[in-house]
Amino acid sequence: MELRLKEIQQKKGITNVELSKLTGIGTQQISYYHTGVRKPPLKTLEVIANALNVDPIELIETGLDFAHFYDDKTGEWLGIRKK
Repeated sequence: MELRLKEIQQKKGITNVELSKLTGIGTQQISYYHTGVRKPPLKTLEVIANALNVDPIELIETGLDFAHFYDDKTGEWLGIRKK
């Protein structure tokens, strides 16, 4: 399972330190999630999603056949659709 954590953090302007404060998860652990060294358990993924104000599924990379879609005007996540 690949995560889009770093991409979403950048989009929202949230650093690892800020995310750590919002979630109680250490900055090193967040870095591990960025690089794929470790995968967060579902409960942790939910905590991160809540802190970033996104749906947990938005944090998960879709693969080659699907993509995340966003509203062009608002930037709001619309879901996952087949490419």
